[in-house]
Amino acid sequence: MNHDTIDATPRRLNYSEGYAYDGGSEEAGTWTFWEAGACQGQRDGETCGEIVYNGGQCNKCAYEPQFEGPAMNYFYPLNEERMDENECARKLARLPLVLVRINGGDNNADQYGLALTGGGMDLTWEICAAYIALGYVPPAHFARNLPMYAGLKLTKHRREIIRWCRASLRCQRDWNARGLTRLRDTVDKMKGGR
Repeated sequence: MNHDTIDATPRRLNYSEGYAYDGGSEEAGTWTFWEAGACQGQRDGETCGEIVYNGGQCNKCAYEPQFEGPAMNYFYPLNEERMDENECARKLARLPLVLVRINGGDNNADQYGLALTGGGMDLTWEICAAYIALGYVPPAHFARNLPMYAGLKLTKHRREIIRWCRASLRCQRDWNARGLTRLRDTVDKMKGGR
């Protein structure tokens, strides 16, 4: 698992502005998203269920899905400059999150992150699950704040999320311990050099 996002924190991003409809805008600050889900089209009298992506139609039943994209004005950073967008969207298909790319323009690298497609309750469990699905240890910001709801059961899926949240917090704890040791050593050397 990639540990690059342990220190990541949510950033506000107004998704009502700057959407690059064709996904090809080079203007800095524009953004686009990739979303996938189970096709709701009908085939042989049954719901198709094939994974489909925004911007396309189902290969099996020709249904064109309507995806809404980001709904909440937060951007959850990933430490990547290039990604297989459709593969990431496929991994997020059963979660209320999408992959977002913010265009860096000519002078800055593009930035990838996650965005919620809905809200109304604390979705920390789902945010952690999305990071894990993409191969990241969840950021400590979320790992230390998993909410407990009435009736929430300790399923295999939740155990896996807790496992990686613990890994995140342990890693951050170890980084902090090494940082404290370095500071102590620095102070000791400064005192000895008077």
